[in-house]
Amino acid sequence: MNVDVNEAPESSVIWMAEADRGLPPELVEQVNGELLLAFAATRPAQMIVKQRFSGYSDEPRNKIIIAVEIQYTSETHSSVLKIGEAKLVRKDFDRWQTCAANRGVSSRMFIAPLLHDIGNNRVIVEYPDVYQYYDNGSSGDEPKELETLVKNCIAGSSPSAASIERVLTQVFTEAHRCFYRDAHEDTSPARIQHAVRRSLRIDNPELKPATQPPADSESEPVLSIWQHDDHLILRRGAAWLTCGHRQPDDTTRPDYVDPVDYISWAINNNQFPHMLVGLAHGDLHGRNIIAGVVRGEAEWPAVFDFDKMKSENLVAWDFVKLEMELKCHLFPLFLDNDRLRNEARDYLTLPTPKPLPDHLTLTAAEQEIHDQAERMEIIFAVEKLLRDWTVFINNRTRAADPHIRFPREGSVDHALHRALKIILRIRREAALVLGFDENRNRDNRWKDEYFFAMAIYGVVVAKWSPKQDHLAWSLISAGVTCAQLSQLPWPPDATELPSIEDAPTYLHALPYAHACWQNKNWSTPVPMLQSAIKKFPYAVALKQELALCLASSDSDEDDETARREIQSLANLACIYRDHETLCRLGRIHKDKADALIDKTFTHQEMIDKALPSYQHYFTALKYYKLAFDISQNYYPGVNAATLSMLVGDEEQKTKLAEQVLAQCATLPLDDKDYTWILASEGEASLLMDRPQDAVRFYKAAVDRILPTDEGPIDSMAAQLERLRWALGSKSTQAAIDLLRCKQNDGRDTT
Repeated sequence: MNVDVNEAPESSVIWMAEADRGLPPELVEQVNGELLLAFAATRPAQMIVKQRFSGYSDEPRNKIIIAVEIQYTSETHSSVLKIGEAKLVRKDFDRWQTCAANRGVSSRMFIAPLLHDIGNNRVIVEYPDVYQYYDNGSSGDEPKELETLVKNCIAGSSPSAASIERVLTQVFTEAHRCFYRDAHEDTSPARIQHAVRRSLRIDNPELKPATQPPADSESEPVLSIWQHDDHLILRRGAAWLTCGHRQPDDTTRPDYVDPVDYISWAINNNQFPHMLVGLAHGDLHGRNIIAGVVRGEAEWPAVFDFDKMKSENLVAWDFVKLEMELKCHLFPLFLDNDRLRNEARDYLTLPTPKPLPDHLTLTAAEQEIHDQAERMEIIFAVEKLLRDWTVFINNRTRAADPHIRFPREGSVDHALHRALKIILRIRREAALVLGFDENRNRDNRWKDEYFFAMAIYGVVVAKWSPKQDHLAWSLISAGVTCAQLSQLPWPPDATELPSIEDAPTYLHALPYAHACWQNKNWSTPVPMLQSAIKKFPYAVALKQELALCLASSDSDEDDETARREIQSLANLACIYRDHETLCRLGRIHKDKADALIDKTFTHQEMIDKALPSYQHYFTALKYYKLAFDISQNYYPGVNAATLSMLVGDEEQKTKLAEQVLAQCATLPLDDKDYTWILASEGEASLLMDRPQDAVRFYKAAVDRILPTDEGPIDSMAAQLERLRWALGSKSTQAAIDLLRCKQNDGRDTT
């Protein structure tokens, strides 16, 4: 637009050095003309553009946000101005008029905007005198976006974390006074369903997956975006990292539930917590809150951007958006910077990751996944700590008292500690507004509300196509909060076939499938697992369990199918330190070798002739040894030791058996797997030619097994048969007799 500056009064517009950085000269000239036209009636002597705010979508040709000092002969006003196309800017004014002006809202922190129509379908929304509270002529007093202040606090401790916490308290206290106090609890799912569906861009209840984005990705349903190949890889990594070490029959509440699956289930089943609905900002984030810094302390916050303000917003959204955007934009500092990353691991008590075995070669894509997995490990630890702190907020005192110490709270001088305290302050303010408000009895409801809003926002983030770390942080944050929701059906029933169509998580399929396998009903869960893999294609645990069931059949075709299901995942299993997948592969080849043994040949002849059974034992050893190398877990270790003996590698057998015995000796007696620990010590003792020790360990193991529990005894007996064939009866017979006696006790039901 070309503005005729001659129609304006004698005045000038000056841009400070940083304010016009990156702007094309013709745009600066256009904005100058628009400023002169908008304020022509008041005839300012001079206008100084002191600062430009970028927001999250910095498109200055369409919308630009600047701080302007308007100088008159006798006075000066410093305001924040939003200039741009009417459809992008005018809503700030209109929404304020509709939602706040009619309520008589008056606040220094939430400034009522003014509207200047400058023609050509462009307007200026003025937040009058917002800047006035900071300016005393010093550039150090210029306000900064909250995100910048938090970044400076993390990097250098100034402004202080405590002062940023005070700023957040002031913002939310004022927001409560002006807006939130009249919110009401919506006990009907209809309004929440509508808000959730709108935010996820769902036009119909059919959530159709798509492997590639459509031509118009800006209108694609968000849940469909999460089905793209690159997003599925990220979801697979998150689930593998967070739940990969869970036993399939574990029914304790998980630390993580895939939020995309959970949200789909919640929408289809109207499973929503009660939420507060009322007047709220609707788009609160770290770039539309500004504050000054005085003597190293953040002070005097002000808020703008009212284009999403509505009288029936979800109040929790203001808190979760601010939290998530601060985390996702700033916390990657702890992933990118070597010093901060090491300090973060120390703060979170995460051990330094051990290097992968030298002989393991990763493709370029696998190396990227490896690097991302190490970063996600830190993200997951951060989110679990925040979860634990949030659970600790169970009364008003813990929400409000600044002196309360939280579990595992570290040093205030630690960068991550400062960052986490700021995020925790947002959650504590949410607790006061959503839960412990004296006019509401919602002490036990606010966490579900907050966690659900976090889950929704973490999924919604995908529609903005953020960077990988941003997406990973939002996904894991959402998944950790999903797992805490009381609406999550938990625990799953291991005695009944689960309905995969209605399952909120793939974890529901595992206990039943594993119970079937333990009861030797190997074929029963196979169709269910195959159906679950189609619905949850990222869930490696389903493929593990399917492979276990298929490998237990007598069919060569099933063996091959089982191997194909997981063999391509071997390198990724190493990345996620998942020894179970590698052990599944080892077991397939070990069982195949057992079936191929021709006992007309001696053990040594099998080795010398490299018979097919030897080749399968050798392949099984490769996977069990790799599993032990990445995990140092006794289970793959003792299997690798036995297989080393079976293929004739005496040196490796001895080394592994010694390692297993040393490791098992340090494990606690109350470990839930202690039966298998004792059995592993018995097996390792036989390999070390200590049969009397072996009998003592096996006896201690079987004494812990109920007579009717045949599975563990049968498994131990099968392993001893392998050992007898190779070592001879003299070493193994006493242990075998012990197990046979136990088997007979269990099967004698008369």
